[in-house]
Amino acid sequence: MTGYIGHTRPISGEAAPSTVATQLSTSLQTTCKRVYLRATSTNTATGNSVYVGFTSGVTPPDKSSDATTGIELAPSDPALWIDIQNTNQIWYISGSTNAGLTVLILT
Repeated sequence: MTGYIGHTRPISGEAAPSTVATQLSTSLQTTCKRVYLRATSTNTATGNSVYVGFTSGVTPPDKSSDATTGIELAPSDPALWIDIQNTNQIWYISGSTNAGLTVLILT
C-alpha cells in the first residue's frame, strides 16, 4: 500500500548511460515527493543494468561489503519508486554504455 502524496505536477525524462557515478541532469533536478526509476527496455545485453544510489561514490556490485553499491535496475524489473525530497540526491551508474534509465518525478 502506498501513501497519499497530494497533488503533483509530473515530469518525465531520461538519464543517459554513464559508466561513472552521475547525478540526474540539471533539467531533472527538482524538489519532489516521489520518483519512479526504470531501466530502459533496450538494455537487453548481459551487464546492461543500471545501479541507483544516494552518493557520488555509487558502484555496481563487486562482491564486497560496502555502503556504496547501488540498487540494481534490470530491463525486466518493475519501476523503483522512492519517496525523496529532491532528485539531486539520486546518483546512478550504468553497467555499460548502452544501459539507460527513464525517470518520472512527482513534484
